[in-house]
Amino acid sequence: MIRTVSVASMALMITASTAFAQGAPSRGWLDIDFVSVRPSQDTQTFTYRTQVFDESASFASAYPDLPSASGGNLGGGFNVHPRIGVGVHFANVNYEMPVGLAVNVPHPLIFNRFGADADVTNSALERKDRSIDLLGVYTVPTPDAIRIRVFGGPTYFKVSQQMVSDIYFNQAFNLLGGNIVDIIRSDQQQVEGSAWGFNVGADVAYFFSRHIGVGGVVRFNQGTVEIDEEPLTEQPAEWKAGHTIVGGGLRLRF
Repeated sequence: MIRTVSVASMALMITASTAFAQGAPSRGWLDIDFVSVRPSQDTQTFTYRTQVFDESASFASAYPDLPSASGGNLGGGFNVHPRIGVGVHFANVNYEMPVGLAVNVPHPLIFNRFGADADVTNSALERKDRSIDLLGVYTVPTPDAIRIRVFGGPTYFKVSQQMVSDIYFNQAFNLLGGNIVDIIRSDQQQVEGSAWGFNVGADVAYFFSRHIGVGGVVRFNQGTVEIDEEPLTEQPAEWKAGHTIVGGGLRLRF
């Protein structure tokens, strides 16, 4: 379940030097969009195995696909040189999700008699994705009423997530082979990681007057964040970072 989504951008962009006949070339611009954000992260499962009663017991946590989100997108900048520019884009998306839990525990006295249970965390766990896109921008030569920008460059990602660290259960068994396991709760731990990736995208706008128009944007960034120790397994792990943004809205230039 999405809690909050905010996406903001500020870039130095270049537009074609041709102006409407009634005035001088524009010196700056502002884009105001409503966007859909589709994250790259899909389902992840972590399984910890250990010896219990001379057999292998397993404990697992399952994180669902991150859902799509929506929010505002603000961009702005000014012309510095014909058709070539630089910029930066900042994205901030927060998620909340229940995490699946599972245990499989052997009978203390009878071989190969396992008790299993599955549940979810008592409360939703949080994940926060932050990204900063550093942009190199090229504006395609077009008639002044149309503006096409393409851009790309490196992206810095930072991910912070609450992760399951321990799973607690009750076990009831008898000498006839009965073995009942019941998950009662779990503990969580905050984990953070960062990495560099890349971004690419394009923006197309149509201006029906010198200063006001409409347009659409497609932006994609991606990276892999490595963490030294996943709390449940105590082993290194990876997150997929990044998202695809598609949106449109108002285009202003001045």
